[in-house]
Order: sequence, then structure tokens, then C-alpha cells
Amino acid sequence: MALPIEILQYINEEQKSSGFWSNLNNNKPIVRPTYELSHKLNKTKPTHLLKPSVLHKAAIGIFVVFGVIAFITLLQLMLNAQDLKVFATYAFLICIPIALVIMVFKRFILNKKINYTLEFSDIYIKTNDTAYLWEEIKETYIMTKFENKTEVHYLLLLFKNQHIEKHALSGFSYTDAEVASMVDYHKNQSKT
Repeated sequence: MALPIEILQYINEEQKSSGFWSNLNNNKPIVRPTYELSHKLNKTKPTHLLKPSVLHKAAIGIFVVFGVIAFITLLQLMLNAQDLKVFATYAFLICIPIALVIMVFKRFILNKKINYTLEFSDIYIKTNDTAYLWEEIKETYIMTKFENKTEVHYLLLLFKNQHIEKHALSGFSYTDAEVASMVDYHKNQSKT
């Protein structure tokens, strides 16, 4: 099936906004309608709630714990230093775990683009506090593209007013086919 003009234009915009290497390698985003990826769900529920992956949270937690341990160790070494040069070296080194922990918090904990919940029901798709009614949505797609040498997946919502919303699926522990199946199940239920 041919993609609508709105999606083709969106793909071109995404490719233009991609990095130098993606454009050099001609890595175009791949967009597929959810109905092409979906399969019949074994368990049908009134709502499906997708939360950030436990593995994702555990990896962040481990990184933060090691950062705190490094900070405490360097702080103890700094306070026990007898020489001013050694003290200054530890004072400088203590900034590294602080900066890394702050960076991890900003990138993975506070970033609402990748750390959010996604809820599918027969009435709407809801991301955090924003609900999109099925009656306003024309079609749904899964987009796959390379960002910084990593394959990233997005749920695209094409609205009847030609607006397109993009939601990252990277933080969830579901495959594209599973997400597409949930989307299509609730989209079809909304029509009945």
C-alpha cells in the first residue's frame, strides 16, 4: 500500500533532520502502517498500559549507584589528602561522577520524550497527560530509523487534520509487532 502524502513529506523532513552519516549512507526512515505489523492478541484487555522497561530502569539505577560510590570514594580521598596538589586532583576528579549522574538523570529520567507511559484504550491513546481520541486519528504507523548508529522505533499518529505526532518506543520492552497489535486492536474496537 502506498503511504499518504503527509507521511511521505514527514519522512523527507525526518531524513533532512538526520545527522550527516545517516544522510551520507542514505538511511531513510522506514514507515509501515500498524495493520501490516499487527497480529491477533492472545489477551485482550479494556486498556493496555506500556511503562518504561524495568531493565531500562535497572541499568540507570546501577549506573547511578556506581556514580555515587565513585563520588563517596573520591570525597574520602580528597578529605584525607595531605598535599594541596593531590587535594586539587581529587577535587577535579570528583566532578566527573557528579557530571555523569546529572547527565544520566537529564537524559533518561527527566526526558519526557523517552520516559513516559503509553496507554491504549477503545476511546483514546494517552501519553502521560495527553489523550488523543481515536475519532481524531486517521491512521497509525511504526517508523524505524537510525539515530547515532542505533535503530530507534517510533509510533506515528496521523490525524485527520494532517498533523503528525511522534512517540518513541525505545524505552518499552515491546516489539514493533506487539505495539502495532495493541494499537490496531483498540483502533478496531473504537469503530464498533
